[in-house]
Amino acid sequence: MRRWFRLVSLLLVLGACSESTKEIPTDSAQIGAQGGTLATQDQALQVVVQAGALEAAIELTADPIAQPDPAVVGQAFDLGPTGTTFAVPVTLTFKFDPTKVSTPDALRVATKLGDQWVPIANPSVNVAAGTVSGTTLHFSPFGVIEAGCAAAADCSAGQLCLAGTCIVGRCATDLDCATNELCDSGACQPAGGCNADSDCGLGAVCQSGLCKPEGCASDADCALAQVCALGVCTGIPTCTTNADCATGQSCVSGSCQADLECATGQALCDGVCVDLDTDPENCGGCAMACMAGASCVDGACVMAACSADSDCAPDQRCEAGLCVAECPPGQAMCSGVCVDFNTNAAHCGACNAACMTGESCVAGACISAECSADSDCAPDERCEAGLCVAECPTGQGMCSGVCVDFDTNVDHCGACNTACMSGESCQAGVCVAGCPTGQVLCGGVCVDFDTDPDHCGACGMACMSGYSCVSGACEWTGCRTDGECPSGQVCVANQCQLP
Repeated sequence: MRRWFRLVSLLLVLGACSESTKEIPTDSAQIGAQGGTLATQDQALQVVVQAGALEAAIELTADPIAQPDPAVVGQAFDLGPTGTTFAVPVTLTFKFDPTKVSTPDALRVATKLGDQWVPIANPSVNVAAGTVSGTTLHFSPFGVIEAGCAAAADCSAGQLCLAGTCIVGRCATDLDCATNELCDSGACQPAGGCNADSDCGLGAVCQSGLCKPEGCASDADCALAQVCALGVCTGIPTCTTNADCATGQSCVSGSCQADLECATGQALCDGVCVDLDTDPENCGGCAMACMAGASCVDGACVMAACSADSDCAPDQRCEAGLCVAECPPGQAMCSGVCVDFNTNAAHCGACNAACMTGESCVAGACISAECSADSDCAPDERCEAGLCVAECPTGQGMCSGVCVDFDTNVDHCGACNTACMSGESCQAGVCVAGCPTGQVLCGGVCVDFDTDPDHCGACGMACMSGYSCVSGACEWTGCRTDGECPSGQVCVANQCQLP
C-alpha cells in the first residue's frame, strides 16, 4: 500500500512539472527588403518592419519568455535571431489590459540589457486601444515595464533616469556608488575587482581587474550626444512624446525636430509625411498599423483579396491587395482610383506626389497658378489648370495645355486622354482599325502618300519648302504660305512678291 502511495505521488509531481514547463509556441515570419509584419497568434505583440530595414529575406521569430519577470507587465518575448540589426527603426506594439494597470500612461516598451530593462525610443501609449509601442534598431528580449522615475533624484546612487526608468548610469566620485563599489571611468565597479569575466555580471567583461561593460566602458567610447548604458551607446532622450516639444516640433527618436510641411492629403507621423488613406503602417491615424495580410484602403485595414493579377478578372488587376479595374490609356491607378498624372494635383507625375497649396499640375509638374478664372487672362486666352493658355482654333480642344484635334488625334480621340490602340486611327473622333481606301496609317494618322507633303510617297518623307506632293513625288510648285517667302514678301499664286 505504501509503495502504491509513493508511485501515485511521483506521478502527480511529474505531471505538475510537465505542466509548468509546457512550451509556448514560437511565432515566425519570413520578411525581406520589402518589409512586413511579425505578429503573435494571440495578438499580444506585433512587429512592423519597414521597407528597406533588411537587405535580404530572413525568418524573424517571437519566442515568449516562459520565466516570469516581476518587472514586466504581461508577457515578454525574445525576438530573434538575437542580434539582428535594421537599417531603419522597426515598431514593436504590445497589447495590455488597461483595467489591470494602475497608471497605463507610464507603460513603456523596454529591452533587457544585462539585468536592467531599458525603454526603447519613441514611446506611445493608446489607453483606449490597450496598446503601447516603441521603435528599435535591433532584436533582443523585449517586454513592457511601468516607468518609475522623473529625474535622477528618484533613482538609487549610481543610476540615471532614462525615459522614466532607473538604469545603471554614470558616477563622478566613489560617493555616487554603493558602499562595496568604486567609481572608475564613470562607472561603478566592484571594490574587490575581478580575475575573470565570470566574476562580472551579465553584459560585462573583466579588464585590468575591473568589470567593464561590453561595447563601451564610458561615455568617451560613444558618439557625441550619447551615453554608455550597460555597455551600449544610447542617445540621451530629450523628449518622449510630442507634448515635450515646442510648437511646430515633433518628438522623433528621442529628440525634438522641426515638423515637415506635408503635401495636401498627407499627415505628419513620427517626423515622416504619410498618406493615412493608404499607408498600412499609419492607416486612418498615426501608428495605426494593419495586421499581416491586410491593406490600407480609404483609411481602413482590409484583408487582401488578391496577391497577383491572375487572382482577378480579365479586366482587372491586383492593386494593394484588391482587384481594381484597369485604367484608361493615359491614366494610372492610385489607391484604387484612376488618375491623370499630367493634371491631377494630388498625384502630379506620380501617386501621392501632391502639389502645394496654390499650385497646379501641368504636364506632370507642379507649378504656381497664375489664374483662377478666365477673367485673370488676356482676352484671347482662358484659364486652364491654373495657367493662361491661348484659345484653341475652331474644331480643336485643350488637353494638358496643348490644342489638339479630337477628330484625328490618336492620343486624344474624341476627348482628352482617350487614346487609340496600336494599329488604329482616329476618324471623326472614333478609333477605328486601319484607314479609308487610298490612305495609310503613319504615326497614328491616316495620310495619302500621293498628296500629303509631310508623307510624300512614304511615312515621314516630307517635301521641302516650295514643293508639293504630286502623285507621291515632291515637285516645285512655288510658295504655299507667306512664311516660305523672304521677309517683307507674301505668297500670291505660289509666287513670292511684294504686297
